Amino acid sequence: MIKTYTLSLFADYFQVFIYDACLDWSTVRIEADWWTEQDSIDMFASKENGRLIVMETFRNFNVPIEVAVLETEPPIHSLDKWDQSVECSIRTQSSGILIAELANEGQNGLLIEGAGPNWRLRIYYGGQNTIDRMGIEGKDHYLIELWPVESISSAVIIKQRHLD
Repeated sequence: MIKTYTLSLFADYFQVFIYDACLDWSTVRIEADWWTEQDSIDMFASKENGRLIVMETFRNFNVPIEVAVLETEPPIHSLDKWDQSVECSIRTQSSGILIAELANEGQNGLLIEGAGPNWRLRIYYGGQNTIDRMGIEGKDHYLIELWPVESISSAVIIKQRHLD
């Protein structure tokens, strides 16, 4: 393992962004149809030609996120404590990946420097059934694992959450 981080990010609109550090936000078009019903079911979406991953959360509030930056693909964790797990790729044109809140264009988040052009992400989502009716209180938790890869590959739903 290279490094681990613990974050608390405000998941405005139930979203956290993982993206190429040099992404030009003036060209990103967030419109009404930008987030689809399938994106909500999958709890993530790849946008901007794979340079932006939008991760959905169970709460529209501050959420705890563990991040592990690895040298190689790790084994899949036991899925017993996780409600959902997805795997996808991200492309970069810079030497960094940002994991940040929707607002502030990365002002509050984590910059992972030294990133190569292609990375794989595995996202785990836990605590779905702990969220209150208002979507504010809960014991949800998230784990993002990143590792470099030679080439981009398709997204995979490793475990699908129970849909209400």
